[in-house]
Amino acid sequence: MQTITNQLPATSSAHNFTSRPPLEHVTKPILTTEEAAHYCNRRPQTLRAWHCLQPVGVPRAKNLNGRLAWKTNDIRAWLNGEVV
Repeated sequence: MQTITNQLPATSSAHNFTSRPPLEHVTKPILTTEEAAHYCNRRPQTLRAWHCLQPVGVPRAKNLNGRLAWKTNDIRAWLNGEVV
């Protein structure tokens, strides 16, 4: 008899899980959309939508060379419940 296993290959791109340090240990001033989404526990397209819709109380992103850049301090403050 042949055994069939449902294992993903080691190089599967189904999920791109990366290990990130806690936000309080991040020292760089700017986060990418993917990094900011990770710390906000949201999907990157949610942050892109927030950038377009500009809801009140949500940190604003800046456009840098055609990409969104989120200030680390703004994300940190927003997650701590402070007004940004």
